[in-house]
Amino acid sequence: MRRRAALQAFAAAASSLAVRRAAHAQTRLKVMVVVTDVIDAQWAARLARGLGQTGAGFGLTTSLLVPPRPDTALQAGLIATLIGRKVDAIGVLPLDPVMLDPVLQSARDNGILVVTLGAVAPIARSWDIEIISPAAYAARQMTALAAEMGGRGAYAVYVGTLAGPLDARCADAAIALQKARYPEMKLATPRKPVAEDARASARMTEDLLAAFPDLGGILSFGAAGTTGAGTTVREQRAAMRVAVVGTVLPSEARELIITGAIRAGFLWSPLDAGAALAGVAGMTFTGRLLRTGIDIPGLGLAKIDTDHRLITANRIFDVNRTTLDGLIALGL
Repeated sequence: MRRRAALQAFAAAASSLAVRRAAHAQTRLKVMVVVTDVIDAQWAARLARGLGQTGAGFGLTTSLLVPPRPDTALQAGLIATLIGRKVDAIGVLPLDPVMLDPVLQSARDNGILVVTLGAVAPIARSWDIEIISPAAYAARQMTALAAEMGGRGAYAVYVGTLAGPLDARCADAAIALQKARYPEMKLATPRKPVAEDARASARMTEDLLAAFPDLGGILSFGAAGTTGAGTTVREQRAAMRVAVVGTVLPSEARELIITGAIRAGFLWSPLDAGAALAGVAGMTFTGRLLRTGIDIPGLGLAKIDTDHRLITANRIFDVNRTTLDGLIALGL
């Protein structure tokens, strides 16, 4: 009897210990780190804010790693470091998804959840989030640029990097639409990779205004590029003849929009992007089924393709004098 009682007591103690250990495992904060592709400080800060706010609700500790320059090899090195740190989830805004595929596969082989943003290519990732439709985003911007230019004249296109998949798809779609719908417009020069650096964009705009006296428009798929171009156009008093249209952060571009140095602005929200990255990770870790009809933080009711592990939305905001202050009040 004594032996049976002792065994029962031992079993009860072991069971209690197992329960405590399981509870500890469940309460341990998961760690998610996002490797971004942009060096624009304001954009990155808002991405980090959306990431942190949503991550906290799912018990995630989140942080952002920003490479010192847009370089796929640097992104790969940061991801490899995170694999060594044994983080729970890695988010990536890939400059070149195909080149990052081996290191992302290594992350997944090590049990790390991988969530990409804007990498529709079938690479090694747990989920990919497409926060906008590149074709729709490009169409909105090219249509606005054509309207401002009267459907004729020379224009330039700025992208973040020549290899970045989202910018490339947007630029390709915009130029294709121009050729099909606005034949009297022409691309003055190959696209310029200055859209993530306001100073580089400002200098490039100076150069283009000097090289192409007939330049009538600039289309930038990057907030810093739009701001830099608008600043130069304003300083050179060229806002009446050169239409600057592009992605903008309302808080950065307010004065330029009000004065007309930026004619039309558009935005996919870095706050929403950060929220979506953390939300997808958090929902996965808490066992929630991701399927169409489920509300995704930052995206709402997105379309979810479980076969291709693809989440798509179309969160495009118009930034103009009417919407400007409201978007700024949202933290943008």
